[in-house]
Amino acid sequence: MEAASAEDGWQPRLVKKVVACFVNHVFSIGPIYAFGVFLPFIKADLGISLSEVSAIGSTMNTAQWAGGFLAGLAIPHRTSHSSVALFGAVGAFLGLASLSIIQNPNVAHPAALLAGLCLGSSNLAGLVALNATVSAKKRATCVGLASCGTSVGTILLPHFYTLLTEAMGWRWAMRINAAASCLFLAAAAPFFRVQQEAKTEVDSCIKESDAKPKRCVVLNL
Repeated sequence: MEAASAEDGWQPRLVKKVVACFVNHVFSIGPIYAFGVFLPFIKADLGISLSEVSAIGSTMNTAQWAGGFLAGLAIPHRTSHSSVALFGAVGAFLGLASLSIIQNPNVAHPAALLAGLCLGSSNLAGLVALNATVSAKKRATCVGLASCGTSVGTILLPHFYTLLTEAMGWRWAMRINAAASCLFLAAAAPFFRVQQEAKTEVDSCIKESDAKPKRCVVLNL
């Protein structure tokens, strides 16, 4: 009974994983929705039309979902959750930092594609890691709390980057966006190690199943 009550509580390891996934949501989904802040400045700087600059944002948004799909193919057969999240952090930095130095709008699409793919893959890695290591009783609550990071990121980051853009210009604001996203996503990645934890949970379930008395029904024929 004591073991069961301990599992029902919020252990420090579980709290850390939920917080890490929350931070992952803030800095993987938040920058994608905050990217709209930069579009008017990119339009004016590069002298392109509204439809052209909107296509850059659409490329990043679409790539996010593709990145989640590709991460799903890689986890867990080819690489670990934490590795995908870390690679996503580095790739997001390269994509967003590349956007800060573009002079040609045609170059912006590959950079936005890279950033979207990596942000989406990092997001999925964190969410799947949390889902895989939380008991069914607490899974919905934990995933719901972590997903609130998306709302926080989409509300706060656009205001923050608007102020930075007005004060420093959109290129420096984009560089800060790249650095902040990379640092926070990379800091959260180590908490997404789940292979050994999942194995331990499965083993404990098997032992518990073996410990239960088995009922036998005898038929008198």
